[in-house]
Amino acid sequence: MAVVEISKPHLEELVGEELGVEKLEEEGSMLGILFEDSTESGDSARSNGTSGSTSSEEDKIEVEVEPNRPDLLSVEGIARALRGFFEIETGAVDYPVETGDIEVEVDSSVKNVRKHIACARIKNLDLKEDELNSIIQLQEKLTETYGRKRKKIAIGLHDLGPLEPPITYRGADPSEDSFVPLGRDEEMNLGDILEEHDKGKKYGWILEDEERYPLLQDSEGEVLSMPPIINGELTEVDDDTDDIFLDVTGTSRREVETALNILVAALHERGGTIESVEVGGERMPDMTGDLREIDPEYVREVSGLDNLSEEGIKEQLEKMLYGVEIEGDKLLVTVPAYRADVMHPYDVIEDVVIGYGYGNVEEEIPEVSTIGGEDDRTVFRDSLRELMVGTGAQETMTFILSNREKLFDRMDKEKEEVVSMANPLTEEYTVVRNWVLPSLMEVLGNNQHNRYPQKLFEVGKVSELEDHSHTGADDSYQLAYVSAGSETGFSEVRGVLQSVAKELGLEFEVEELSHGSFRDKRCGNIVLDGEEAGIIGEINEEVRDSWGLDVSVAAFEIYVDVLQDAVK
Repeated sequence: MAVVEISKPHLEELVGEELGVEKLEEEGSMLGILFEDSTESGDSARSNGTSGSTSSEEDKIEVEVEPNRPDLLSVEGIARALRGFFEIETGAVDYPVETGDIEVEVDSSVKNVRKHIACARIKNLDLKEDELNSIIQLQEKLTETYGRKRKKIAIGLHDLGPLEPPITYRGADPSEDSFVPLGRDEEMNLGDILEEHDKGKKYGWILEDEERYPLLQDSEGEVLSMPPIINGELTEVDDDTDDIFLDVTGTSRREVETALNILVAALHERGGTIESVEVGGERMPDMTGDLREIDPEYVREVSGLDNLSEEGIKEQLEKMLYGVEIEGDKLLVTVPAYRADVMHPYDVIEDVVIGYGYGNVEEEIPEVSTIGGEDDRTVFRDSLRELMVGTGAQETMTFILSNREKLFDRMDKEKEEVVSMANPLTEEYTVVRNWVLPSLMEVLGNNQHNRYPQKLFEVGKVSELEDHSHTGADDSYQLAYVSAGSETGFSEVRGVLQSVAKELGLEFEVEELSHGSFRDKRCGNIVLDGEEAGIIGEINEEVRDSWGLDVSVAAFEIYVDVLQDAVK
């Protein structure tokens, strides 16, 4: 979850009423907003003569936001959602967009690098320092989370004052083009920015394989930014900026346009006027939202809220700031332009339930023939894990994929036919393992720097061809245990096995066996009720050497299905 810092006075100012801690923490959480360490200190800022537009440090609260709601990564977005949810202002929020005269030309040279760009102009702003900081925090949180650390989307906020439109978005030569990047006082070429500037070092990996780098310039050649790395010093935004040019670039058109809409909505909440920009012949931003046709009966069927009429569904959706019109037996639902998470009718239905209140949904047993629960074999495997942890062993979870060298060559075991990958991507993973012990030996080999003794176990899945299966099943689980240390031996691991068997109410026998992985006379078959159940012994020196181990190792591996059948 993303964490954002917001001002409680700002939140209350934007919501339009005072908000108690309990209301924020309990009811606000339904929206995927977790208010923690909230305080009632908002009154202190107002009582000492400070207006609601500024806030002291004690007024700051941290908020965790679910990753599927990037529109809530700012106090402006949170306040907007709370106004609807608390029924202060419901229904679709209106975002009027004036037609502007700024044009952005998208040159073909950038299309193979970072081809998608969306832009907007927000004017008539009067942002105080902490309000601007809130918008900048939104910019940063969007690019780090929704934007996958700027790879998927990157955002630029620019003071439009020094610029002379039209603006060009093009692919530039790293060694020839230069500008003064944010935080510096001298020009640097694009290649040097990647190598020497802090932001270049942090995000340069995004462009490292490209021959040309994205660049935004005005008609006079002044550089706005080098997406997704750094903005230009010339267009730095401060609290005197009243006219902002927004650009969002990235690899996905939908994400780029949604991120732009989120920022536009937030700046509109701060009193800005939205003006469209013509980008590559297309007008942006589009704040009209996405129109969906929803069947009310389908909503009731999926949600279980049979008591909700069409008007009731409309009411809940309007609390979530959707636009809703009832037309006959259908609902025409407008999804807000800033919502990135609404893709399927299920997402709309989820918001109906959120608006209705999860706590208001009556519990009922589903009308099915069975009640859900864990499979018996899953329960048994979990009980085995608990028993093994009780012996002092540490559980591992290794890959089911392996290769023949690890399964056979390094274990000095005769090769068997195993399930093979048709098109393996790497030589490390070419087959499905047919026993777990080699995986544990590999873990021991990778952990020689740790203190001995080392005791490991795994209840792991294996796959065997029918002719080689010990359990009659293609896929099954096996319990493997290894102990490594200077005093490790057969008696120790047999004692562990006896302890597990006793807890399960079983008795086993060990019949002498010759096996390439184990020492002669120190290896045997584990037999339960006359049925072969596994293998136990001391690992021989050659196998230990193949894994780089210079301490004694003893182990056992047992078929879980055979164990469970014996318990029954």
